[in-house]
Amino acid sequence: MKKMTLIGMYNYDNALFARLSLPDGLDAATAINTILREKGEFPALYADPDFMKFAIGTWSAENQMSFEHLAKLQAASYDPISNYDRTEEEEAENTGGGENLVSAFNSTEYQPSSKDSSATTGKRKLHAYGNIGTTTNAQMMLAEKDVVEEVNVYRIIANMFADAFCIKVF
Repeated sequence: MKKMTLIGMYNYDNALFARLSLPDGLDAATAINTILREKGEFPALYADPDFMKFAIGTWSAENQMSFEHLAKLQAASYDPISNYDRTEEEEAENTGGGENLVSAFNSTEYQPSSKDSSATTGKRKLHAYGNIGTTTNAQMMLAEKDVVEEVNVYRIIANMFADAFCIKVF
């Protein structure tokens, strides 16, 4: 029996991905188009489009947390040529004081002469960042290029989809 390709099943029933659920920040149309473009020629694991719709809905619900983490990873904000970023905040309070006692030349006891007290509060904030020098900017830029190529949430979702729903043979 010949299997229908994913594109063939989608052309037969373009509501195939109706139950696909993605977290906020991810575009379902982009995910569907990426799946079809990159994996559409593979035969579908399930021949029944209605069961396939159900399975896609269940699969996307099972993977919501993974999709959310991938979306956050792709949207992370950072300086790609800075490999060190530390913030320190410190608040200190110092109190102190004393009393001076003196004795007059004609007295046998010490008498208070003066008394002082002090309190200080200090706050300090340090933000250290940049390149610590073990990696050159050029190396970090090349590594960033690799990250941008590898961390494409829609391609990752397409690969996950193919693992779950495609027979990867031609």
